[in-house]
Order: sequence, then structure tokens, then C-alpha cells
Amino acid sequence: MSLGRSMSVLLFILVPCDLQNWETTAVVLEKPPPVVAPPPHTILTEEESTEKEEEILERVPVFTTSVSTKLVNQGEQIRLPCFVDKLEGFVLLWKRGETIISVGKRISFPDNRAQILSEKNGNWLLIESSKIEDEGTYTCQFSAVQPREIEHRVLIRSLPEVHAVQDHVAVREGDLVHLSCYIKSGYPQPEIKWFKSSKGKAPTYLVNGPQLILKNVTHSTAGMYRCRADNGFPQYSEDIVTVVVLHKPYIIQEQLKLNLESSFLLLQWRGGT
Repeated sequence: MSLGRSMSVLLFILVPCDLQNWETTAVVLEKPPPVVAPPPHTILTEEESTEKEEEILERVPVFTTSVSTKLVNQGEQIRLPCFVDKLEGFVLLWKRGETIISVGKRISFPDNRAQILSEKNGNWLLIESSKIEDEGTYTCQFSAVQPREIEHRVLIRSLPEVHAVQDHVAVREGDLVHLSCYIKSGYPQPEIKWFKSSKGKAPTYLVNGPQLILKNVTHSTAGMYRCRADNGFPQYSEDIVTVVVLHKPYIIQEQLKLNLESSFLLLQWRGGT
């Protein structure tokens, strides 16, 4: 028996054979192997536990791009960013609503207006010649056990369109006149302003709102009134209302000249209609 594996105890016991003689008998008893205690349980401090969690999560990227809402003029380019602190080993995915637009550099978009512009640790989603139907929520996420994502909301600003209720109004001197126009289309909601055209001058601003009220009109009230709609789009829309005022004839002294050479006064008059 190996001494290295176990130890034995040799015990001598005297057993009586008869009354006259004693016989000595040796009994060998085996000592059981020692019990090996399990290693003590390791208890981590709060700081060590936090460090362990950070070590596990250190390979999960963190977005450096912020959530945003972008207002884009119809027909212009939509440009959306998606960047993280360290992209190595992960793939970016873009979608609009639940429809996937791109995975990595692979794109699936109607009429080929979209492209992915890759840069270090991220990319840009570019959509050319934006349309009203491009409006919506765009999501960028990266592949992981628990995917993480950011969202961009895109609003499309469209050209406003305004129409006057009447394009020609005839009234009598002293009357009250109501001019009205309405928005047919345009996003965001356009603002309406009224102007009066002046010959040889820029139109004169009058008031905001869909209605213009002219009180106690005279012959000088007559003219062209412009209803203009503007929502910040590069071009505004306007419609024109012509106002005619019926009045009595009148005379305006336009010019008085003194001709010294001929020694007489030349009076020039213009008759009112």
C-alpha cells in the first residue's frame, strides 16, 4: 500500500486461543482520506462589481448622434447622421417605420434616390429630391444581442398655394369691402399677408390674415390687392384681387409751369374719371 496515497495504523490485539496460550493477531485499520474543503466564495465589493459590468459592456457602442427633428424643403436633399463612439465589429441598419432601407452599405429604397455615405464610426443616410411621402420617422440601430437605436423625425415643407375668393370687386364710394383668400395647400401652415400694389413702387404691406376689410372706400382705394402666403419655402404664393370704386368725377391739379420767355402761365390739368 502506498504511503503517499494513505496512511495505515497497525494495531496489535491479543486474542486468547485457549486458557494456556495467547495468540497475537495484527489487525490493520485504514485511515480515511482527508476531506478537501471547497474554495471560499468570492464576494465582490460594489466598486469591483461595477468594474466587472463595465468590462462586460465595454464592447457595446454608444451613440454620439442625438435624436433630432428636421424640416426639409420639398425637392431638397434629406441628410440624416448615425454615429457611435466605436463601431468596430458592428453593422448599422436604417429603417423608416418598419421598412428596412439599408443594412451596412446594402440599400433597398424605391426609385434609387437613397444612398449611404460611410465615415469612421458611422454613416449618413442621404435621400435626394425629397417628396411629401418621404416624411416620417427614420431609425438607425446597430446589431447586438439587444439592438440599440436612435430616431430622426423628418418633416417635408411644401410650396404654399393660396387663392382669392373673388378676383374682381366693384363697389361704390363710401362702401365697406371684404376681401378674402384661403390656403389650398402648403406645410407647415402658411401665413397670409395682404399688400397693395403701387405704380412704380414695391407693394405696400397692409395686414395679416385671410381677410382684408376696407372701410368707407374712395377713388384712392381702387387698385390691385395681393394676398400672399408664406411658410418659409424658398418661393411664396400669391393671388390678386382688383378693386374698382365707382365715384363722381373729380379734377386733380397735376402741374403748374411758369414760362418766363413767353410771359404766360401754362396750366396742365388731368380730369378724373
